[in-house]
Amino acid sequence: MAVNSLGWVGFGRSMNGGMKGADMVVIRGANDDFTATSMSSTDYVPPTVDDVQIWKLVEWNQLNGESYFVAQRAVGGCTDNLVNLPFEDLEARFIFAFGRTQDFVYHTLTQRSNLQLNVFHDEPLIGVPDLPYFDTVMPAYEIPLEVDSYICSNFTFPISDVKYHIVATEALINHGLTHHIIAWECPNGVTVPDHAGPEGSWECSTMALDDCIPWPLGWGAGQQIHNLPPHVGVPLGMDGAQNLVLQVHNNNPTFQAGVLDTNGLRYYYTSELRENDVGVLLIGSGASPQAIVLPPQLPSIYVTSECPEKCTQDFQTLNVVTVSWHMHQTGKAMAYHQIRDGREIVNYSMDYWDYNWQGHYENDEFQIIPGDRLFTECFFDTMNRTELTLGGQGTQDEMCVIYLTVYPIPEGAWAMCFGVNMRYTENDPFITSCGDGGIAEFMQEPFVPIPPKEFCAL
Repeated sequence: MAVNSLGWVGFGRSMNGGMKGADMVVIRGANDDFTATSMSSTDYVPPTVDDVQIWKLVEWNQLNGESYFVAQRAVGGCTDNLVNLPFEDLEARFIFAFGRTQDFVYHTLTQRSNLQLNVFHDEPLIGVPDLPYFDTVMPAYEIPLEVDSYICSNFTFPISDVKYHIVATEALINHGLTHHIIAWECPNGVTVPDHAGPEGSWECSTMALDDCIPWPLGWGAGQQIHNLPPHVGVPLGMDGAQNLVLQVHNNNPTFQAGVLDTNGLRYYYTSELRENDVGVLLIGSGASPQAIVLPPQLPSIYVTSECPEKCTQDFQTLNVVTVSWHMHQTGKAMAYHQIRDGREIVNYSMDYWDYNWQGHYENDEFQIIPGDRLFTECFFDTMNRTELTLGGQGTQDEMCVIYLTVYPIPEGAWAMCFGVNMRYTENDPFITSCGDGGIAEFMQEPFVPIPPKEFCAL
């Protein structure tokens, strides 16, 4: 590590890119007396010293106002430390920070950052690709003086006689009020509502737009550039998307006035087509107020949903290449379980959810075949709430959704399977909505719970 400072230095592995769930080393000292201290953090608070010290300082030097360090630790193995994250994950997220003195106090916003690294894999992470791109940017409308607003604008790809693949997205963000950006593909075009503003944008909280379907490329707070795996792409142009609608959800709880929204997404595309077209499968409890009911002042509330075999038996075999988790501000942890023939075959988790650092997580590719059972678990912490929190689209509401990027594209262009466990006892109803292309079938299933995952965060 090389730092333009003579103060303390921190570096480590983070589950999501922030301080929630960080496994780090902090190096401090002066002259010839430096120490490396293993520390952990589960929230936006000063990290705690680990019981087991796993970092070793190998070399150190300070020269001309700069510090140089070499530190090492074992890659694998488990400890009793508060947080102990593997370094060999695909797209591992790292954080670093430094101080101007040896006093270990809070760093400023200009003295910290994060990055993604492929530490032990042959393929390096790709940054901004050297490819043509087109931008979908909101037309400079003034953000409403509302806590939550949903504004849409439509875009047309200029080339329709050639097929391309979109292989990467980059967010174009000019202010900090945006909660998410969702792209919708509209095969038959979009009829702009009569109430559209002079800039061509309109309110669209319901997203009931001319048979539009969700696209597998969007953005959540904190997400960095997203490169799809090298064997998949999102079809664009001929035999792909031509008409898009961008929905921007802004959260303005302090009613800031005069903020112009020109946020949007940049899509990088190529004519060198990849092997597979990808689409999206949505699972979880959704955002229904019947699905998520969270009393206040509780440190951990468990919400589960199932996509049963009666739903997946109508799926084609799907290959999952990325997982994207989504909750709101009381979210604490999430997990995905996949059951086949009574045996769990896939178990992925986000042990430390952080609303401020979202994104797509590339995983070891796995398959969903007809008849599999898919479980979603969400844990919430409402200790900072004084009133009931319900499922909903607003930032102060809650959601429990997993977006799976899959190939081939599901029949009907996308698929969804949301479960609502009404009271969490085996005698109460478990209602599932499953379908594709936006045509849902509702069925009632007996509640079949699975043991909660033992999250590090709980």
